Amino acid sequence: MHGRHKARFFMSFGFTADDPAQLGQALLRHAAEREVIRVQETEFGRRFVVACSIRSPDGRDPCIRSVWQDNANGIPNLLTAYPA
Repeated sequence: MHGRHKARFFMSFGFTADDPAQLGQALLRHAAEREVIRVQETEFGRRFVVACSIRSPDGRDPCIRSVWQDNANGIPNLLTAYPA
């Protein structure tokens, strides 16, 4: 699943291109509140996969995976998010 398909997926749950911060905040909450299901060491640092529901504007809260990469200052960066 690539960019436009992921965008369509998230938009189907009420996220909009007009308010990208709403999706960003939901992804941050997802990472803080959900279970890390995998940690992988890479040449760029640790990578974390976080599983399951994300709070969505329409209240359906779909199950997703988000992938985060540790950076030099210890604050993970979002790499991708996709339907589980």
